[in-house]
Amino acid sequence: MLEDAALRDSEIERLSGIVGEKEMELEDMEDKLRVVSAPLPSTPSSIYNPTKGDAVDEYLAKYINMMQC
Repeated sequence: MLEDAALRDSEIERLSGIVGEKEMELEDMEDKLRVVSAPLPSTPSSIYNPTKGDAVDEYLAKYINMMQC
């Protein structure tokens, strides 16, 4: 009977350690998620101005400005 209580206490300690580790992992994942899901600025800080007459550069500028790179 005393051995059963000691076994249960040992198992409780082991499981508490596992729960603590998982809680720390979860906090790390939540921190990473906050960084990844942070809102992007609604307006670009600058606009890419293409070289006039350069069709490729104009298309590239259109894409860059549309994607707010």
